[in-house]
Amino acid sequence: MTQHLAAPTAPTRGNRTGWWRDAVIYQVYPRSFADGNGDGMGDLEGVRGRLPYLKELGVDAVWLSPFYASPQADAGYDVADYRAIDPMFGTLLDADALIRDAHALGLRIIVDLVPNHSSDQHEWFKRALKEGPGSPLRDRYHFRPGKGASGELPPNDWESIFGGPAWTRTTDPDGTPGDWYLHLFAPEQPDFNWEHPAVADEFRSILRFWLDMGVDGFRIDVAHGLVKADGLPDLGSHDQLKLLGNDVMPFFDQDGVHEIYRSWRQILDEYPGERIGVAEAWTPTVERTANYVRPDELHQAFNFQYLGTGWDAAALREVIDVSLAAMRPVGAPATWVLSNHDVTRHATRFANPPGLGTQIRTPGDRELGLRRARAVTLLMLALPGSAYIYQGEELGLPDVTDLPDEARQDPSFFRAEGQDGFRDGCRVPIPWTAGGPSHGFGTGGSWLPQPAGWGELGVETQTGDPASTLELYRSALAVRREHPGLGAGTDVAWLDAPEGVIAFAREGFVCTVNTTGAAVRIPAPGPRAARQRRSDPARGRCRPAGGHHGVVDGVTAPAPPRLAHIAEHARVSEATVSRVLNGKPGVADTTRQRVLATLDVLGYERPMRLRQRSAGLIGLVTPELTNPIFPAFAQVIEQVLAGHGYTPVLCTQLPGGATEDELVEQLVDRGVGGIVFLSGLHADLSADPARYGRLAERGVPYVLVNGYNEAISAPFVSPDDHAAMRMAVGHLAELGHERIGLAVGPRRYVPSRRKREGFVDALAGLLRTPRGEAELLVQHTLFSVEGGRAAAGALLDAARASSAAAT
Repeated sequence: MTQHLAAPTAPTRGNRTGWWRDAVIYQVYPRSFADGNGDGMGDLEGVRGRLPYLKELGVDAVWLSPFYASPQADAGYDVADYRAIDPMFGTLLDADALIRDAHALGLRIIVDLVPNHSSDQHEWFKRALKEGPGSPLRDRYHFRPGKGASGELPPNDWESIFGGPAWTRTTDPDGTPGDWYLHLFAPEQPDFNWEHPAVADEFRSILRFWLDMGVDGFRIDVAHGLVKADGLPDLGSHDQLKLLGNDVMPFFDQDGVHEIYRSWRQILDEYPGERIGVAEAWTPTVERTANYVRPDELHQAFNFQYLGTGWDAAALREVIDVSLAAMRPVGAPATWVLSNHDVTRHATRFANPPGLGTQIRTPGDRELGLRRARAVTLLMLALPGSAYIYQGEELGLPDVTDLPDEARQDPSFFRAEGQDGFRDGCRVPIPWTAGGPSHGFGTGGSWLPQPAGWGELGVETQTGDPASTLELYRSALAVRREHPGLGAGTDVAWLDAPEGVIAFAREGFVCTVNTTGAAVRIPAPGPRAARQRRSDPARGRCRPAGGHHGVVDGVTAPAPPRLAHIAEHARVSEATVSRVLNGKPGVADTTRQRVLATLDVLGYERPMRLRQRSAGLIGLVTPELTNPIFPAFAQVIEQVLAGHGYTPVLCTQLPGGATEDELVEQLVDRGVGGIVFLSGLHADLSADPARYGRLAERGVPYVLVNGYNEAISAPFVSPDDHAAMRMAVGHLAELGHERIGLAVGPRRYVPSRRKREGFVDALAGLLRTPRGEAELLVQHTLFSVEGGRAAAGALLDAARASSAAAT
């Protein structure tokens, strides 16, 4: 039974042009995601109930594996009715409610479409068998007479992906052996004949049915397999076909498929909201994959070459280069994926020795595998284009490699010649809670057994733990969403790096990955970074990197969250976050605790942390306290130090007063336990690194803030300029200043664009200064101590005069 429902409203977010170019799309395998009715099998009701989790995770869209009416011979990829929901998953009303709820949360819905083959229980195929030879319905599939004296041999030598011949012989209505039919997968999955116009007409109708339901796109299963070579020629000698293989085959990646997708693109473009098509296309080369995403065809294509690349810096860099280069001429985004429902989870692949492929049956070194999986995920999220996440990878789930044979349900496991029959290991229902029936999957157990300790990896267990994989994903996705240099793009700028290290820059951002397993010293990102080479043949220079996203064989360091992101997660205003960070009064205890808990969850690091040395003092060296930046920095650091039991000593450097060296000596003489340099002078290449060497010799630890000199070996932090400016101006505003001039010094200084914009935003937003006036102030202020004082004084005088005139 089929039923048409009213189309839901469009998503409330993501309406920008080309949303798919940088989208993060989460794959839900409905059987294993969440069970809403307690029968042990995941369903649409369960998915609907977990949509808020996916929104909080930070993804843009949800791709649902098949939920259509099906005998489930291949977990739903054998479809009997493309317009009906299988009762095990729910009803069309459930699908309609799921789509509507997702859109209300700003999530898009992509559904799986299986056009290469149907179920043998599809009405067309059942009638073709029943009517026998000569039935016109047989032309919609590939029926052929067999070879041999009495047709006892298959029509050709093609093999099934699941093992054995790709042909099964039928029995005619009179009981005699009949023709053979083609099935590149299980015998229960006969291949459609796309040369027949009725097949093309039917799928255009199916597309419209689900588009009218409101879905935002289709992931096209076996998109490369619809058209077969003329005459179905023999393959000749060949090894057993492999799932996700890239061999040249007469039944895969034939040029005729592209005409099909051109007609589908026309339909997609008729609907509002930028509906998309995504190709699961196994092709010999990335260049062949790019054919599926030409401007008049589909929008995305999975990058299986990237998925199959091992933990090797050179190989990863090569596949990134090749992938970006292949997509550039057709104007399509690169699409990155590490795991899905057909391959061993990457936390387990990287736990094993290289060269074992994408189907692995041993757990390997799970700790090593998880470290590498976390690192390679951050690499993927830093690359230009779109990224796919398979359910449970955000929990760091390994493959379950020790399922008992009697529990397995992968159809190829039961075929004597099968070689990829262990996909059940990545399909075990995911854990939500530490305990309870099936660890929160549902109330009635789970269709595949969950291993011991599964609850330790559950969502409930990992939420709030800043070291957990789940919180790493949440933080990384937030950085990717908010950082202007991430997301869509066509290339990266490679940085010179030691062997075994990947390093590349995007605008305002640097990603490093160390695959060696040993510590490696590399230059810090910034304007003095090593020369770069873009991913296309032309050389170029990368802009100075303000953000850093580094990994060392699993030791991950995403860039810190921004003030807006903290406020969003804590459900407070940015001003409240600023007050908490500055230790200001006027914030309720419950609100303050919620903000502090959010900082911990998001992994927010205060500007510096020093290991305690007895009960010593800490020196804060700043050039000019009339500068609105430094009081906020100093105050935040003072709060952190106080929390660690330190007593800070604040020293200032005024023009014509003590030099910074003299201040340092005074601090050392007082026996400080460490020194925090806020001045930025150490960033100047002319600064004498010997001073810092002498401090080290005397056992005085120090931290550099807002500057870097590669000749100086010391930790340094660089707080977010925009957030720092808001904090600084907000601090001075609370002290009663009506007008604030920007004073940066002690020497002449040209601030960054982000700092200038941050200052203008702060003046306009916090002090209600007209934006034009704020911009003029920034443009005409001499960026020095004297210039800042003069500008601030002039504005204060003007304000007083205006007030006097009004009186």
